[in-house]
Amino acid sequence: MPETEVGPLREAVLEIVVRFAPPDIAGSVAVDEKTLLREDLGYDSLALAELAFALEERFGLPTLPSEETADVATAGDVADLVAGLAEQGALLPGTEAT
Repeated sequence: MPETEVGPLREAVLEIVVRFAPPDIAGSVAVDEKTLLREDLGYDSLALAELAFALEERFGLPTLPSEETADVATAGDVADLVAGLAEQGALLPGTEAT
């Protein structure tokens, strides 16, 4: 997928990452692709599961298998995962960006 198409997608993913972070931390951390989900944003296993469900719903993704999400540590990793699925054609048409 060309870089111009990935930008809005990655931005939309980062917005969802912020939205599902625990509220007491999310507003106090500037989120970029290097932001750690657990350490910087306070994600726990429940918040990570909610994030996965939100991404699946927003982008029309299939259920994200645990082997694909096991190494996700940063907001950029989440964006990479969704962008990779987009490259494979796994996103529903019209869900690429907000």
